[in-house]
Amino acid sequence: KSDIAPTSDTVFEIGSVTKLFTSILLAKLQREGLLSINDPITKFLPELQTNPEFNKRQINLIHLATHTS
Repeated sequence: KSDIAPTSDTVFEIGSVTKLFTSILLAKLQREGLLSINDPITKFLPELQTNPEFNKRQINLIHLATHTS
């Protein structure tokens, strides 16, 4: 605990909370048929031009959600 009051310049750590929200949204969009967890990331990030690989496999959305990219 700190006795220093936060200011507009105070930085707060968000921890791993955003991972949960990202995975929930990914599951919701797949359920609605708007994407597949097996879609390559270049489908949504065309500026990458070629899909990066990890262990000689293209990186898909599921890899981002499970931290295996």
